Amino acid sequence: MSISAKLIVSTMLLLGCTTLRKDPKDFLDAPLAGVVNGSDWQYKFAYTDPTVATPDEDDMLFIFLPFEPKKPCAKELEPKKGELDEPRRVSLAAPLKQKLLKMRGKGTHHLIFEYMSPEGKQLAVNIKKGKLQLTRITDTEIEGKLYARASDKNWISGTFKAVACNSLDLR
Repeated sequence: MSISAKLIVSTMLLLGCTTLRKDPKDFLDAPLAGVVNGSDWQYKFAYTDPTVATPDEDDMLFIFLPFEPKKPCAKELEPKKGELDEPRRVSLAAPLKQKLLKMRGKGTHHLIFEYMSPEGKQLAVNIKKGKLQLTRITDTEIEGKLYARASDKNWISGTFKAVACNSLDLR
């Protein structure tokens, strides 16, 4: 590889560019990224929200954001101009267990891609297939890897760390 090619690859890795436009069909060993609503997407921050009811009472809601909020356990807000205005977020309801969980579009364990339509309406797309593997769970942080796909316009794959918020953090 030439010096200029090495420089380009190194710069892309340092800047965290998400140039992978094709669904990898499995876990990637890189920070969680992919395509949401047809555009490149990369998570910058994730947290759990224990105040949101999930279909299964043992599940926890994970929220993946493509930016870092001012508060680590920000109360969930409607997308609007301001701190939490990024409409392309991803949410996942899953149990806090260190085992491989396979997901389908139906059932209690589900993942949703959220984004705004050109008309300004919030839309949500359920996954068709996916899997989650939590690799480390502590009182303050959860680590894992995730692969989820709804279509060529909505898929993500990679590793993540999520802040484990409690209900007092989300007041």
